[in-house]
Amino acid sequence: MQLPFIAIRGNLGKDAELKYTQQGKAVCKFSVASKTGSKEHPVVTWWNVTLWEKYGETMHPLLNKGKGVVVFGTPSVRAWEKDGKTGYSPEITCTQVILLGQSEKREEKPEPSEPEQDELPTNEVPF
Repeated sequence: MQLPFIAIRGNLGKDAELKYTQQGKAVCKFSVASKTGSKEHPVVTWWNVTLWEKYGETMHPLLNKGKGVVVFGTPSVRAWEKDGKTGYSPEITCTQVILLGQSEKREEKPEPSEPEQDELPTNEVPF
């Protein structure tokens, strides 16, 4: 039996949350907004994404609000009810995340500048 597979590209709506089940399994959850449609009529879809166990623990500190990602995994739809109305939320059980660019929360560190030629020590051989 083959499971459906999906890849989406988008940005995190908020920082990822890391929790643990009663059995001690790590669960990392975050939401991703993906945009389709035209420039004049964009359509934004919010995806609830779940990463499990060690991969979730590893990725959690890197998944910050505004971060661009590509998410791969198995899609599903969860039905929910609020105030007598039924709604549906698209979800992905994630198998891989690719991080894109810089997060809005990360501060860019200046790259160290190369020393000027006359600042190099003359008595040391670099090899």
